[in-house]
Amino acid sequence: NVEDIYMKLKTPCNNAPPTVHIHKKFVAVTDTITRAVEGRKRPRKGGDESQSQISRTKLRNLLKRKAKKRARGSADEQELLKETIVSSLLDNTRTNIQKRKKSSQSCDPSSAYLDEPKRAPIVRRAKKYMNSVLIRNGFSASSSSKKSFHVTIGAKQHWRTVSKLAVRRGYSSSDGSSILQIGLFKPKSHDVVPLPNSTAHHPSINLAIPIIQQACMDCKVQAFSERDGTGQLRYLAINVERSTGALQITLVWNGSSEDQGADKAVLDALIQNILSLTDTSSSWVTTVEVPHQHFKLHSLWVHYHAASKHDNAIFGRDSNSWKCVYGPPSIGETVEIATGENDDSSKCPYRVTLEFPPNVFRQANIDAFGRIIGVIRKRIVQFNTENIAMNGKNSLLPSCVELYGGVGTIGLHLVDLTSKFVSSDENPYNVACFQKAASALPKNLQSRVSYVSKNAADMIADGVLSQAELCIVDPPRKGLDQEVLDVLVGNLHRLPKMLVYVSCGFQSFERDCNRLLQSGTWTLEHAEGFLLFPGSDAIETLAFFVRKNLEKLH
Repeated sequence: NVEDIYMKLKTPCNNAPPTVHIHKKFVAVTDTITRAVEGRKRPRKGGDESQSQISRTKLRNLLKRKAKKRARGSADEQELLKETIVSSLLDNTRTNIQKRKKSSQSCDPSSAYLDEPKRAPIVRRAKKYMNSVLIRNGFSASSSSKKSFHVTIGAKQHWRTVSKLAVRRGYSSSDGSSILQIGLFKPKSHDVVPLPNSTAHHPSINLAIPIIQQACMDCKVQAFSERDGTGQLRYLAINVERSTGALQITLVWNGSSEDQGADKAVLDALIQNILSLTDTSSSWVTTVEVPHQHFKLHSLWVHYHAASKHDNAIFGRDSNSWKCVYGPPSIGETVEIATGENDDSSKCPYRVTLEFPPNVFRQANIDAFGRIIGVIRKRIVQFNTENIAMNGKNSLLPSCVELYGGVGTIGLHLVDLTSKFVSSDENPYNVACFQKAASALPKNLQSRVSYVSKNAADMIADGVLSQAELCIVDPPRKGLDQEVLDVLVGNLHRLPKMLVYVSCGFQSFERDCNRLLQSGTWTLEHAEGFLLFPGSDAIETLAFFVRKNLEKLH
């Protein structure tokens, strides 16, 4: 209590001189405040002096010096000294309280570095590593922006249109009763952070979370507990249809589709409750400041995926585990292709409508991902121009193979630049999505494209790289499979001329990049970074590797 602190400082300490009295009281009071305020730290050297903070040690030393200079001082001097101490204590206390409030507000892992996205640790690490690699390849980090590792920052707010939210059992601080929590995991933990109004989430997601949470409580749904593996609802997955703001919602249920009894009754009640909260009017508004009781629903799915200590994946791939209980089976999305420059070479001359059911991978920030596709298109256009310059106008377009292709987010936007395009991925649900999107391409392009439902290692074993001039890889966070890397650093004459690497996990990319360059087979021609999720400790890396014997000699 501020008044108590001030009164303690004013109270005489026996018959000691005033300065000594203040010193003794200060030590006692500051120790009390230190214990009361969590996370108190000493200000860093060279820190912001505008806060007028004085550390405990500096104040103590100040008092000692004053005591040595004069055993007794005038009443005005002593009063001024007391005011200085009280002011410093209050400033320190207020600052720590503000830090605690700010910390609680910034628990969202997506917003930890929102003020300065490029200061995120992985971004700084990426810039340092990539610039050193580019310099070793003969480029000066300061000579040209295109020869250094440039980082592009996407929109800072409402970029997340895909969210997989954990549903976990928590406990009330007031009476200890169990409560249902919905949120994201803290980094490197399974502690749930509730996100009632995340700046990263699309407004539609922020609107739906508390409504669904209340629906779960009304239906007495048991949240999942990682302690004993019990509970009914494990995750809540939400995808946004960007054109309408409607939501594709998936309830990840801890059980089997064949389960009956009490759990099924609870699930059925929850489904009906959610459907009753759906706003079917055409005048639905996404503004979060207005209190809504309804949200717009695109579709509602149930995914039966029982917890297992051997499997921590959110989704499984059992064909009988997915059930659409309302709405169309997939969301159709288009991507605006651009590089951020006034350059028509990156634009895609045809429209691609990508299909996204909930059981396939979709970029959380598909708007910003269009820039990556634009840069890839621009480089392949340049590749084709170089081919014509070397081999004449009758040169054929290159053949291309894509590993880890997903539903064709990258590949389907490159078909016109190739003579043959083969995409692949191990997720069996991708095939129908890719084929539906490919069937809507211009007729002269449909015969050029095909899809193989295999993982990257099996594709490599089939020898697809020996038949391609271009190879595009967009692996998961773990990076390239060992079998893929082994082939890429192997027989020089059976490899593509260019490797396009899109990475969402920089640590694995750094490992793979080192292996590719150390093999002596590849050189890094160009690389740049994209902060698709500004505020989080993540970076998307795009790199172009060229086979060494095919480097341009100028």
